[in-house]
Amino acid sequence: MERYLGGTLKNPWNIILSNIAHIIASHFNVNESEVARRAFSKPPDPSLGDIAITYAFSLSKKLGKSPIEVAYEIKNIVKSSLYVESVSIAKPAFVNIKLATSIISKLTLQAILQEGSDYGKSNFMKGKRVIIEFPSVNPSKPLHIGHARNAVLGDTVARVFENLGAETIRMDYINDLGLQSAKIIWKLKKQNVTIDKIDNTSKKFDHFLGEIYIAAEKEISESKVAEKEVRTILKQMEEGDPTVIRFLRKISELCVKEQYNTQYALNIYHDVQIWESDIAHSGLLSKAMNLILKYNNILKLESGPKAGCIAAKMDYFEEFKNLKDPYMVLIRSDGTATYTGKDIVFQLWKFGLIEDPLKYTIFDKQPNGEVVWRSSLIKGESKKFNKADIVINVIGIEQAHPQRLIYLILKLMGFEKEFENSHHLAYEHVTLQKEKFSGRKGTWIGYTVDDMIREAIEKARTEVEKRNPNLSEELKNKIAKSIGIGAIRFSLLKQSPEKKIVFSWEEALDFEGSSAPYVQYAHARATRILEKSGVDNLTLKTYLDNEDIYSELSTKWEHNLLLLLSKYPDLLIEIVRNMRKERWGTKIELNKIPIYAYEIAVAFSKFYQNCPVISAKKESTRIARLLLVKATQITLRNILGIMGITAPERM
Repeated sequence: MERYLGGTLKNPWNIILSNIAHIIASHFNVNESEVARRAFSKPPDPSLGDIAITYAFSLSKKLGKSPIEVAYEIKNIVKSSLYVESVSIAKPAFVNIKLATSIISKLTLQAILQEGSDYGKSNFMKGKRVIIEFPSVNPSKPLHIGHARNAVLGDTVARVFENLGAETIRMDYINDLGLQSAKIIWKLKKQNVTIDKIDNTSKKFDHFLGEIYIAAEKEISESKVAEKEVRTILKQMEEGDPTVIRFLRKISELCVKEQYNTQYALNIYHDVQIWESDIAHSGLLSKAMNLILKYNNILKLESGPKAGCIAAKMDYFEEFKNLKDPYMVLIRSDGTATYTGKDIVFQLWKFGLIEDPLKYTIFDKQPNGEVVWRSSLIKGESKKFNKADIVINVIGIEQAHPQRLIYLILKLMGFEKEFENSHHLAYEHVTLQKEKFSGRKGTWIGYTVDDMIREAIEKARTEVEKRNPNLSEELKNKIAKSIGIGAIRFSLLKQSPEKKIVFSWEEALDFEGSSAPYVQYAHARATRILEKSGVDNLTLKTYLDNEDIYSELSTKWEHNLLLLLSKYPDLLIEIVRNMRKERWGTKIELNKIPIYAYEIAVAFSKFYQNCPVISAKKESTRIARLLLVKATQITLRNILGIMGITAPERM
């Protein structure tokens, strides 16, 4: 019986734990799934064993025995598992299991080499449609490294769900009706820039627009007249003035295309863009109003300062009982939506609770060969980009309260399932030494993602030149790009999302320690060993049926590496299975992926240093270790892929 509903294609660690859980559940007549969920942990000291069973404490109450008695009973029964080599007891009542290396090696090596690039994939989330919205950067500036964290988190969580069998929709919300856009239009008009000459700039357009915004912000902050003129432009944008909308759409599209070029360089792609101007003029709001007013706790206020407004009665929830004014306005009396109202409508749309009035046209063909679609009001095709089972919004942690209110209002309306499946992947911002990145202040200048990529590749190129001076220039550049992009993505992933990153070039581009280059180097080293061995992949796989091979892997370094490799499919399942809602957002432990990748690289390095492969004394040992090297190479390549990092064969 598999431990998780949905199972996996090949999951060695799952098979081992399921076997032991089945033995315990059958003996004590308890639920096997509960045993699998609650019984196992990692021993505090590896010398104690590979698995710790803590279930004796829970079972002791049920059985009316002391925990230590139950622990010894568990010890006696789990010995029967073919995966178990030895069992010991540690006080007060822990059962520590040492697994049989030869059995683990057969299970793990066969799974990895047979599955290849599919190792780690499963059906755990099959049949689920998941929308991940990211990075939703305003079309008024280049991406800075704070935005890069958003994009890397969103892309990585999408890759995790895809590997677990879900249908994922990478969605980008383009806020082209914001005040920033109005300020940019105002400044461009002051400079007499016309629509036909707007892209006549030597700079990358998103950088050009960002500098225009900085200049506009400074002038507007010093002039009441300018502020009034901007408000007029904003009103024209919201009302759909054709001339203003044409100009707005032109500059926004040019900016988004450049923002996407930046994301492409980071191996980040999308399925669809939803433009706010399309949502605003689509009639979606009026459809939502009709739906919203059907529910008891959403009402149109008849009196008081909020008369005529549609509001949510928040004192339905205990935490809001003492509010003097429990009404949260969703639709103002003039029919316009508040920010909260707009976000609720969009969330309802994502779940398919409101019919989609939008059409879709192709925005761009991406370097990965896939097209990214964009919403449209007039022309285009009908597509189904909503009707999600799960929605994950990747948004800064400072938006925790507004996001939580949106989800609570879904619950207030009776959409319990949608409430449970609405997730805010909250992340702390990346900061400079003294302040956050700001489009208004221009602190992003010199720290854009474009700058970051350029410097990362330059530094990586220097390192490649040192290590491999005889490689062709083309190959050096290719490897440098792989290392540089990998260093950026890894550094933005390895910290828990809800923790701040104080950015420094030194840490992002560190070629030693817990970094992408270190993991990539382990992959390159494994590849080189396999090349030098002269044994091709097909020949290597023929040895998988040789039972005698597996007993050759007997050292502690081989054992530890095999254990780590066996856990990869389970790692991805656990990340999704353990998604946990907190007041500040949903905790999704994506940082476990780079941590795990680094652990494999370290374990492989220790194995390589202590276990000769090509020069092994026995041919059977040489073949067994080559199989282990191949399994390591495959797993490293797959886990780097989950992080959106390429696996170079030379470094």
